[in-house]
Amino acid sequence: MASTLLKTLASYVPALILQRVATEPAPLRAPATQRLPAVVLYADVMGFTLMAEQFAQQGPAGLEDLTNLLNAYFGQLVDLVMTHGGDVVKFAGDALVALWPASDEPLSTAAQRAAQCAIEIQQRFHEYQVAEGIRLSLRIGLGAGEVMAAHLGGIFGRWEFMLTG
Repeated sequence: MASTLLKTLASYVPALILQRVATEPAPLRAPATQRLPAVVLYADVMGFTLMAEQFAQQGPAGLEDLTNLLNAYFGQLVDLVMTHGGDVVKFAGDALVALWPASDEPLSTAAQRAAQCAIEIQQRFHEYQVAEGIRLSLRIGLGAGEVMAAHLGGIFGRWEFMLTG
């Protein structure tokens, strides 16, 4: 039972956090940071607000349909990121943040994998039809260099994971 629970919880957590917990299992007592060379991909859905409004007008059934469409859409994005060796760090509204750490390889190699992922995402998801008359596209940005992974907060034992750099 505990093993299943841990596996389920781990599926919600970025790899950097899992690695930190594996090497340092004690709970954080203060904010912590880690600097690393990495590539960050930010993908923002265009057309999301209009789509959400259209589905919301349909009531609970429309919101359920919206949830199913978004799960399928973001599920494909997550699969592409993972296929290219990245890790989805966060969903922020209608956006996704992914990370390619360059700890065991040159930054240029991680950047190449992230760029290949971004190109494939654009090829698959430009003007992507999610429902009758509703198309979505993505804006994608890539950044490469030193990234700071921060564990912030700690209020009531709750922590927020954030990337900067």
